[in-house]
Amino acid sequence: MDLSSTLRYWLAELSQNKVRLAWVLAASFLIVYRLNSASDTYQIRSSTVLDEFEIKYSDNKYNYELFEYNPGSNLHRLDAEELSAKLLNSFPSRTQKHVSKYLDSILFLSRKHDVNPIWVLSVMWVESHFHPQAVSPVGARGMMQIMPSTHRFLVNEVKRQNLELSANNNLKFFRQNFGVKNQKELNEFKPIFLNMEFGIFYLKLLKNEFENVRIATVAYNMGPGWARMRLREGLPIAVKNRYLNKVSAAFNTLVQSLQLQVAASYVD
Repeated sequence: MDLSSTLRYWLAELSQNKVRLAWVLAASFLIVYRLNSASDTYQIRSSTVLDEFEIKYSDNKYNYELFEYNPGSNLHRLDAEELSAKLLNSFPSRTQKHVSKYLDSILFLSRKHDVNPIWVLSVMWVESHFHPQAVSPVGARGMMQIMPSTHRFLVNEVKRQNLELSANNNLKFFRQNFGVKNQKELNEFKPIFLNMEFGIFYLKLLKNEFENVRIATVAYNMGPGWARMRLREGLPIAVKNRYLNKVSAAFNTLVQSLQLQVAASYVD
């Protein structure tokens, strides 16, 4: 077979095996959130292991860039709209209609509070399947399923840190950022938004305390007091935990689908 024939053969093979090649490329990706300053990035390693991603963040407006795991080769860039669309497409069709209503808010709040949005989406998916009126048998409420006692703790923690919540903004802010049309819509949307913001803020507190995403995930479900006790007594934690397994599975689903979509578009 001459060189020309060999080249045609492998091009045909490549065309017929895009999905396989996409997975190979996807396995080496990093997701990098590029901010206004060239030196400031919000970076997530796109591992399918829940505690194997890096987060760096510092400023406000952002785009999304994809790099090979060997840094230096810029493969693809995603703006916020493209990332949002690909994330939405990563969910099952029956879930997309619920996610679509709140995805922009989740990305905004995750960026504000410096939390991996894919982790947030995974927790929210497990907690409530994105139903804002969800109430558990023990009284946890909203999409982030926050207990009343946790809500009170978070209110006090926000005051202690002198933190300005985005949920406290006016109609103009919500109209510009989330398409809220009038005061009636705002009155309906604000409690949902506040529940999301408190939950995302809580995830940040837990990750900062335990310095481990897996333990922070278990603590979100079991409570930080329980997690502290287990650690203090040298008992297993984040091992054979059903809740953690569910969140990890959701995380894997989202990351793998996002990787595949981006890799496929790169091959095209």
